[in-house]
Amino acid sequence: MEILLLEALGIGAVLGLLLGLTGAGGSLVALPLLLSLHLPLRDAIGVSLGAVAITALIGAVPRARQGLVAWRPVLLLAIAGLPGNVAGQWLGRQIPEAVLILGFCALVLWTAWRMWRSSNLPREGSGALRSAPLVAIGLGVGLFSGLMGVGGGFLVVPALLAFTPLSMLAATATSMAVIALVSGGGFLFYLSGAQPSLPLLAGLALGGAAGVLGGNALAQRLGGRTLVLTTSLRALQVMAGVLQQRLAVGGGIEVLVQGQAPKRQIMECFRAPADAVGHVLVGSASFWEGFDVPGQALQLLVIDKLPFPSPGDPLVQARGRRLKQQGRSPFRDDALPAAALALKQGAGRLIRSESDTGVLVVADQRLLRMGYGKRLLRALPAMRRLRSQEEFDAALAAFTRTSTTGCPCP
Repeated sequence: MEILLLEALGIGAVLGLLLGLTGAGGSLVALPLLLSLHLPLRDAIGVSLGAVAITALIGAVPRARQGLVAWRPVLLLAIAGLPGNVAGQWLGRQIPEAVLILGFCALVLWTAWRMWRSSNLPREGSGALRSAPLVAIGLGVGLFSGLMGVGGGFLVVPALLAFTPLSMLAATATSMAVIALVSGGGFLFYLSGAQPSLPLLAGLALGGAAGVLGGNALAQRLGGRTLVLTTSLRALQVMAGVLQQRLAVGGGIEVLVQGQAPKRQIMECFRAPADAVGHVLVGSASFWEGFDVPGQALQLLVIDKLPFPSPGDPLVQARGRRLKQQGRSPFRDDALPAAALALKQGAGRLIRSESDTGVLVVADQRLLRMGYGKRLLRALPAMRRLRSQEEFDAALAAFTRTSTTGCPCP
């Protein structure tokens, strides 16, 4: 019994830390870890539902307080999802365990593929709320949840974006509330016909609580205060999608994305100081200039690529033809000066005065490997170059003060 309690504490801590750091509910991790305790598959699925419900509830409560949860879609999805969960648990008893495990593996692979394709999701809903499709999706979510012990957010968020006017942020928060209700109801139904080990449940609960507290503390130590500048809308969508999945729910950090609200509202939210939620802002062209963040509100700036003009731009092509006619180089005399100016403007978001400090990351190896990199480096403000991971970590640690937080975000 003591060994089971210790193992359950460890698993609970892992799941809680995952939630606290990334906002992920951990459902795709919970079932394999519970099976490692040599639980029967049905018991592992039932207990997984409880773990999923708790982590989703922890993520949903602060978002509900911020007014991000849309309760009508929650009711529509949950009303259909609860009987679906019961049906899924019944169906799971009729299917061989080997088939269920293979199905779970296929689900993990499909979810990984969807995360890779996450940039294709719209950032806003598509119109008025449509009840019938939500009820059908809710039934499917409940069925998957009861069959495999997963939360079903991979179905709920796309459904909310397709059949409601919710933003990505509100859809994610609403999804957490749905998962808490459907998985929680499924867990109670499981308990009505099973008697799982009390040390197992106690260990998962205590370990999970400790993990969440530790993960949240670490996430708040990192604190947001980060601006990600991309050179294309495609890159913006990819980065925003990944960051929102990892940070937007439960981890103490809000991801703000260009286009989800008017630029002025996003800027005010990012700049406002408080002590609850840190912010990461992902922006493209309109945030490379005209966006001032003095002081400690911004201390990490990430630029995804060197900002060369697009070679497909008709104006760039016209200038290139004219320079060639003059016997000059379109790259050296047009593209390179334009990139140097844009890089200087982007870096200027981080350093606005002599007292400002921060870390600039340019995620493009051409800056060091290509001969023109020295010219681009000269365009940047005078900065100490970090030459190792240890120096980078130490620089970030020096900036772990109170983060940018707390305005009513869009």
